Amino acid sequence: MVQKKTIAVIVIICAMLINSLAYSQVNKNNCDTVKIVAPAYLVLDDTSIKVYHDSTAIICNRYIVITKKNGYSLYSKLVGESQKSNLIDKFFQMLIASSTQDTMLVKNDLIKAEDAYNQYSGKIIRNIRIQVLKPIGPTISDTNLPVFTRMGNAINKSHFSTNKNVLERKLLFHVNDTVNPLEMVENTRKLAVLPYLQDATIILTNAKGDSVDVLVLAKDKFPWMPGLDIYDINRMTMHLKNVNIFGLGQSLGAGITIDTKSKPAFYLSDINYYIDNMYKQIDGGINFHVSENEKAYQLLLNRELIPLSIRLAGGLNIAQIEENIVIDPTDVDRSAWFFKYRYFELWSSYLFYDDLKDRKLFTENTYFIPAIALYKRDYLYRPFVSVDSNSMFNNYTNLLGNFAFVKQNYYRSNYVRDFGKAEYIPYGFQATITGGYSWAEFMNKPYLGFGLIATKHFENFGYVFAGFDIGSHFSSTLEQGAINISLSYLTSVLKKGRYRYRLLTNINYTDGFNRFTNDLIYLGEKYGFIGMNDKAWFGAQRMFVEMVGISYTPWYFLGFRFAMYGFCSAGLLGSDSHTVFRNQLLSSVGVGVYVKNDFLAFNSFQVRVAYFPITPNGISHFGISFSTLDIIDQLNFLKTKPHIVEYR
Repeated sequence: MVQKKTIAVIVIICAMLINSLAYSQVNKNNCDTVKIVAPAYLVLDDTSIKVYHDSTAIICNRYIVITKKNGYSLYSKLVGESQKSNLIDKFFQMLIASSTQDTMLVKNDLIKAEDAYNQYSGKIIRNIRIQVLKPIGPTISDTNLPVFTRMGNAINKSHFSTNKNVLERKLLFHVNDTVNPLEMVENTRKLAVLPYLQDATIILTNAKGDSVDVLVLAKDKFPWMPGLDIYDINRMTMHLKNVNIFGLGQSLGAGITIDTKSKPAFYLSDINYYIDNMYKQIDGGINFHVSENEKAYQLLLNRELIPLSIRLAGGLNIAQIEENIVIDPTDVDRSAWFFKYRYFELWSSYLFYDDLKDRKLFTENTYFIPAIALYKRDYLYRPFVSVDSNSMFNNYTNLLGNFAFVKQNYYRSNYVRDFGKAEYIPYGFQATITGGYSWAEFMNKPYLGFGLIATKHFENFGYVFAGFDIGSHFSSTLEQGAINISLSYLTSVLKKGRYRYRLLTNINYTDGFNRFTNDLIYLGEKYGFIGMNDKAWFGAQRMFVEMVGISYTPWYFLGFRFAMYGFCSAGLLGSDSHTVFRNQLLSSVGVGVYVKNDFLAFNSFQVRVAYFPITPNGISHFGISFSTLDIIDQLNFLKTKPHIVEYR
């Protein structure tokens, strides 16, 4: 038995080498018409399809056809051994991936998202069919892909598929409605980013006369998400979460902390419950968290704007938080203080477009959105607070309103935050004017702010993301003002064999004017300086620049896909009396890996290792971080909740 398994492993390794060599010799043209003589295997990137009958296929990416002339028996041996042995079954599962390639982007790296639906515009929806795919096997791009392994079959059989009624309630259209391409794009994007789905798409088919059929395809994720946080040798927290309970689209998670130095030695430290679309696109959640330095209770309700469908949006956030924090990084002893406060947030916005869409200046994806928001924070416990001491911990009530002029549509692209499947990137702009009044312990004054953000793709150049935000309280003079400027550039995707490359550049600048004397901003781990305490470096103004070179690899292992990147970061801090360019440059260089798994609920994470030429006393020149942030942030111009420009 051991000998057979050893031979099988050797066979698999040989097959990997054969695949690697074969891929280097395949046709690199756009599309080929391929005649396949059965029996055969058709291998597309990391996807393997068995062909039982003679066939002709049009293939628009790299491929291998394995027939009796070039290794069919060897490849069949691989499949056979994987079905006989758990060891080989698991190893084979590591090698064979489901294709995620968006078939509409084979020839183009980017199209306007509505182009997929424009030819059906105005047609009547005759029928709607929803198909939910299991986590293993069939994909959005190939619904006939078989499950290769016994492990995959076992996972599929034990899985509760998403209830079709749950997905039907997420649809923005109904039978007998007319097709609106922009609405189809919005709905596809909403479905594709649901936490319990790997991917989703809306396909219009069987167009006859003035009507068309709609197929909604959704592929489930494996809903269970375990986690482990190790703080030190005496304390750790174990997490378990299900993001799709019984296929109902609801999420329930819990965490248990083990601390050998506390009594009791283990306790419930996290509970979170989330309901997606509990009523007319309203989402809700309840969170509880307790740790060594924090305890929090939270209730959330949220409804987002969806053009042409949801015109009234809003949200509610009620929380009570207890925490121990170091309030002044300049203190010698860096003592932690106990805080307890209650926080309340209520906001609403409304989207107008009917009265404007007939004018030549406006189109259906241009909107006017007024909004109003109320924010309130009340401390129950805190240290001494005055205008010159700990003023950031004052009680306040802010009533704000704004008017936003928004234009938003979507590019359909790939290799941005994912590995081949369709991604919907917002483009357009948002211009806002915000006004209101603040009732605070040391300041009762009106507030005024302006904001402008935009995204644009330039052919043969790439994406530009830009933002400008400025605001201040005022009376006879401006007070507690802040300004934030951001600029990002992402190149178009570059191709080399099965690899894809992009270069990302970020520039951020923050400054304040007429702030309280103890207001500070920091330059630490949140700004790329890994391993640095967020309050190690501080000042009154900040500039941060980072360049990241990203390589999306074809590597696949147990459902994980990998992007490697290198980065260099630089930061400057200034004071009220000197610009940032008068101070010492803080810098870092390093490498990282971005890992994504569509099959699993946690989706993606990244690991960074950095070197710092200059560090404060007692801090290492090397740092490492682990985070679940996406590699690239994107702007959403429909989020217009009024806010005071942040200075942090």
